[in-house]
Amino acid sequence: MKKYSPAEQALRIARQTYAGGGDVVKKVVQGIKAYHGSPHSFDKFDLSKIGTGEGAQAYGHGLYFAEKEAVAKNYRDMLAHKGTIDLEQAARERGLPLSRDAQRMIMTQAGTEADPLIAAKWAQAGSSEMRPYDREKIADLIDAYRQSRRGRMYEANINADPEHFLDWNKPLAPNHPIFTSDLAKQNAIADRYGYSLAEVSAMSPERISQLPIEDRHIAESLRGTGANVYEGIANKLGAVDWPIGADSAARAQYRRSAAEQASQKLRDAGIPGIKYLDQGSLAPGGLNRTNIENSISVLRDDITRLQKTGGGD
Repeated sequence: MKKYSPAEQALRIARQTYAGGGDVVKKVVQGIKAYHGSPHSFDKFDLSKIGTGEGAQAYGHGLYFAEKEAVAKNYRDMLAHKGTIDLEQAARERGLPLSRDAQRMIMTQAGTEADPLIAAKWAQAGSSEMRPYDREKIADLIDAYRQSRRGRMYEANINADPEHFLDWNKPLAPNHPIFTSDLAKQNAIADRYGYSLAEVSAMSPERISQLPIEDRHIAESLRGTGANVYEGIANKLGAVDWPIGADSAARAQYRRSAAEQASQKLRDAGIPGIKYLDQGSLAPGGLNRTNIENSISVLRDDITRLQKTGGGD
């Protein structure tokens, strides 16, 4: 049986799903070009690391990207310190058992723009302790420490249709896939009251207030923004059901567990991720700008290409 590349497989599926829909086929195949800034160097995403970044999964349990490279660079710069190597251990691995004072000299020289060998020369001039050591080893240590603090930039291609993402900041469009998904059908509110899911999303507050409480939460989430939908699902899965007296760590664990389950529910319903306005667009006056910056949280492992684009620059 012939094996297809991810792009070829996407094309085959798109042609079967959207027969005759050339624009849609092209959009699915091309996917979404996005950027990721990280303090770490890697060749593929490790899903077990989800939740360890800057935003604490504020927009769903997933992998975070920015559509604008500058936004991803900003996150890289904010997080770069998390990738800093253990300088004492790195020095010992190079046969350089340095004191704290000597390590501080290494840090100082790593903070300059000098060539590592020149920086090593300056380090030896400023620290008699380092003068007996091999200058190339000191230069290598300075370069390793410098690079570890610069973070990394990645460019990715996400194999998903942008129109199928849940929009965190806007009400759902009546034709959004969530209205025909198994997730919506599980709630069964439309069947009970003879409405379509799109009609439920347009219910007035007065009509919603007349529903039984379990249906009220569903209707309110469908009537609101993508954030309301996601948070409604997470709350239904126990995000706020911690026991009386639970400390902040226990409450956070309840929220994380529910968020992970909510993302799984959306994945199962065919929702590839969440798009949201970057904080710069939410700042005063941001929504009036002509160039609004979107970021995305990908809920599935849909990365068809990951390319390292460099470190600090």
